[in-house]
Amino acid sequence: MQRTATLLGLVAVAAAEFFTGEGTTYGPPDGGDSAFTGNCALMAPLDIAPKFHAAMNNFQWNTGGHCGRCVEVQCMDPKCTRNDVVLGQITDRCPECAHGDLDMSLPMFNKVTGLYTDRPKIKWQFVDCPVAGGLKVCAKAGSSEFWLYVQPNNAVNGVLKMTINGKEAPPFDASWYFKSQANGDLSTTAITMTSFSGETISTTVSLEADNGTYNGTDVITYDWTFDGTGHDTDD
Repeated sequence: MQRTATLLGLVAVAAAEFFTGEGTTYGPPDGGDSAFTGNCALMAPLDIAPKFHAAMNNFQWNTGGHCGRCVEVQCMDPKCTRNDVVLGQITDRCPECAHGDLDMSLPMFNKVTGLYTDRPKIKWQFVDCPVAGGLKVCAKAGSSEFWLYVQPNNAVNGVLKMTINGKEAPPFDASWYFKSQANGDLSTTAITMTSFSGETISTTVSLEADNGTYNGTDVITYDWTFDGTGHDTDD
């Protein structure tokens, strides 16, 4: 049967930790297409992401583990002409950036700093994403009963780890997917996801590859009601 509800789990509960570093910018004036084509290869970025996205520094890249998470960024440098607190989504990687640095799309960088270039000092923190609807469980193009890569999108607090069909699914470093170690019928794929705040949600999804949007990759949306125990409450 079709499942319907709203994902209320995977939310942040821990106190926020701030990071400091240099803010830089990359890409064209309109933000470009890095929301889709960055190292994270997000199949369903947030609506804000095309203009307001950032590349994570290499030291905090975490094998792409922060892909899809949201950050709030503020300038701390007197050279900045504004100090707005600006929300953006992590969609890319900055190999040359130092710990604490963020490389931002130009629209995001300009709103944070009032500048169009330079390397001002910034502070930032991970925050809940302003998601609408349920968590999107995406099967990479080419996935089958013999080979399955899964990418969660539209999560409030990101997805720290995943098990697929009862086995831990390691991350794929080249772009952000979890690699199934226990393959089988995609129509009955058992998935458990754990957020960065430690909450867990489990369900069985029906996935199909090469038969949907986002460059031939299916995006299956399931809305779960989280009951606080880590179980899907939809019967």
